[in-house]
Amino acid sequence: MIEVIIPVHNRRAVTLRCLELLTRQTNVAFRVTVVDDGSSDGTSEAIRERFPKVDVLKGDGSLWWAGATNAGVRHALNRQHVAPYILMLNDDVEFDAGYLSSMERHAVAHPSSLMGSLAVYGEDPGRVFWCGQAASYRQCRYGYVRRDGLTGLVPAEALPGRGMLVPTEAFRRVGLFDEKAFPQYAADFDFSLRARKAGYGLLCCCDTAVVVSTSETGPGSVYRNDPIGVFLRSFWHVRSPNYLPALWRFWTRHYGVIPFAGHIGKVVVGDFLRRTGLRRTRIQYEVSADSQRSS
Repeated sequence: MIEVIIPVHNRRAVTLRCLELLTRQTNVAFRVTVVDDGSSDGTSEAIRERFPKVDVLKGDGSLWWAGATNAGVRHALNRQHVAPYILMLNDDVEFDAGYLSSMERHAVAHPSSLMGSLAVYGEDPGRVFWCGQAASYRQCRYGYVRRDGLTGLVPAEALPGRGMLVPTEAFRRVGLFDEKAFPQYAADFDFSLRARKAGYGLLCCCDTAVVVSTSETGPGSVYRNDPIGVFLRSFWHVRSPNYLPALWRFWTRHYGVIPFAGHIGKVVVGDFLRRTGLRRTRIQYEVSADSQRSS
């Protein structure tokens, strides 16, 4: 049994599409909780009408990703019959009918690990957006990776929340997502790193994938062609991956001041190179030769 937690806000059509894909899952038992953080577009009403078995929790618009996800996790932990696994899922991804069963199969085989999802580009599903890269995340190296031949499990240094399957017991040992320090971005990476320090393994399942819509990323993202003013303001925008307060807390908590400075430098230089046409807009982490797949 898997408890699926989906935080949403004002993306009615996107959310309904995600729930429709979940109805097509095969060979797996699961429950779904959607945490609607203050949507004004009728998201909750549409869910209750089309998917009456889905639990809908309501927020006031101040929860952001981490707070909304925590609300869903608390709901899952307080059920009479608690599921052994909890999956964090973003509503803007797509996946095939075997996604949940594949994730569960690997999780059962590796009970002391958190499981991440291989992510590919919606614009080019053969191209990898993320696949558990380890040292390249810390060292800020980028490259282009194809999906060809990626199967099984890849060791990961940190896991994103767009398809993170967590043993329920891990939340009791590690705690919830740090919604105060990381309201929107970095809460997922921070949680997985805390779990690793607590003794859990971090793995990425490459037997199935989530398809990522890069247009849905926050302002200032390298995947968007935002005006220079939007890019500069993104460093103080909670919804942006460039939000400086969260980045400072994350990098200094887990890696140190120098890697933080390196990351910010990479973001600024990368944006400059993109604007001058010296580098393509969409990039992703490089898979190093020593990142060997396990069973």
